[in-house]
Amino acid sequence: MIEIRYVLQIEDFMDSVRASYASDKRGKRVRMAMSAIGIAIVPLVFDTKSFGEGSGLSYWMIPLGLGLAWYGLFPARRLKAFYQKCVTGEEVTGQFDDARMVTFSATARTEILWSAFDSWIEGQTTFAIYAANVMYVLPKRAFSDESCAEFRRLLSEKIRARTR
Repeated sequence: MIEIRYVLQIEDFMDSVRASYASDKRGKRVRMAMSAIGIAIVPLVFDTKSFGEGSGLSYWMIPLGLGLAWYGLFPARRLKAFYQKCVTGEEVTGQFDDARMVTFSATARTEILWSAFDSWIEGQTTFAIYAANVMYVLPKRAFSDESCAEFRRLLSEKIRARTR
């Protein structure tokens, strides 16, 4: 059994998000398409005949185009505020064996069988494990070199890795 103790930081979440985005080829194509559409909308507004006549229809397309471009170009940045509320400063203990993953803190306890997880990905400083629409972030700093290698082996055996 592997046991770790850690306090999550916003950088842990952001590392996992970056690794997830890097491995998501379909999502990357969608974000690029959104950016291209957003960038294309803005010049089209200025090219319409109604623009100089003060039509309200064309004016609202400018923020729409800029919003689409921003959404596609900077996906990880907008998630920082979302994940900030997950950073509680609370110490978490994780225990991992061949059957399950258990995490607990002063306010919560979670026990999940490995078969419940869909996939996992390794970032530069974290492991991210996915169960349905939930992401469990485990910082590598909580592992010793030996336990990190053992945990990587356990994940490889029990859960399908996301491909890059």
